[in-house]
Amino acid sequence: MSYFVAVDLGTTTVELAIVNSDGEILIREGYLNPEKRFGSDVISRITNSNKGYRDELKKLINESISDKTCELASKLKLNIRDIAAILISGNTVMNSIFLGLDLAELGRAPFKMPFESVVTTELNGLKTYVLPGASAFLGADIISGVNYLELNDGDVLMDLGTNGEMVVKNAGAYYATTAACGPAFENCTRAKGIYGSTTLEHIANLLLRRIINPELTFTEDQINSGITSTVRGQSMTLGVDVIRSISVAVAAIYSSLLMLLSRAKLDILDVKNLYIAGGFGFYVKLNNCQKIGLLPKELSDKAIISKNTSLLGAIKILMNLDTELDSFEEIRKQITVYQFGGEKEYEELFLSSLILKER
Repeated sequence: MSYFVAVDLGTTTVELAIVNSDGEILIREGYLNPEKRFGSDVISRITNSNKGYRDELKKLINESISDKTCELASKLKLNIRDIAAILISGNTVMNSIFLGLDLAELGRAPFKMPFESVVTTELNGLKTYVLPGASAFLGADIISGVNYLELNDGDVLMDLGTNGEMVVKNAGAYYATTAACGPAFENCTRAKGIYGSTTLEHIANLLLRRIINPELTFTEDQINSGITSTVRGQSMTLGVDVIRSISVAVAAIYSSLLMLLSRAKLDILDVKNLYIAGGFGFYVKLNNCQKIGLLPKELSDKAIISKNTSLLGAIKILMNLDTELDSFEEIRKQITVYQFGGEKEYEELFLSSLILKER
């Protein structure tokens, strides 16, 4: 029996799974990316890497993945040498940091990727495959998800994490974009032990009870002291900065989705399935997404919470490396990536979407 390690390398969290040659997940665990001390988003990581911290960033993530692999193998009573290979699926910035690559071209236009093909290297003496992204900010993680789900025409995959990535398939072609969420969904209240999905639920509750208004105009007391919400007997106090950061992320996701559907020549009613994945997407409740306007109401009954498709996609590749790497690469090369920032239509849509309400 052979064993493999699949890694979803995210900006905020890292998740590992050890699987056997039958694809059975024997153990899986996640942890906070130790690079967080260099910032909560990819721009901060790029900036710090380019300021001389490249080696330290690489060491942090490499050692953490190596240590976690050894820890999980020990729990299974496996010798580390029983592991045949590791596969890293993450966004372009995180995978490039793992490889210790120069990120200078990622930090300035036209934002070139440091690598554009699968890299085979070693971690702790184990053969390790690192997947490339489709662009500087559309990573291998969402391509792995597309490959895992085997999207059909009219399907959308939305990966909601620190980076809001989405891919639409129509007429056999793939269209993609990213929406910068920053720490809003995954990390804005993580320091207090509260996840983004919980924050969203409380904001939806505050809107429902009219403690805050959709336009997010706050009283002086709310600005100074925060706003307390109680859901199912559990209370939390949110600062207005957190609520506004959620509002910006919601507007970015909603606007980017509508723009992407337009580029793919799809109407909202043409969408067949909306797969929602990612660290935030796994826990979020769809009714709260609709209440705050994250998703169009027409898609509420088409949304499917799809777990960690990056990790599941990595496992799928490990089970049949040659065939699945070819499939991954075929999808990667077919994706047309759009960046809507700066386009008048997007900017107008974004500004009108900052109001938290059902759409």
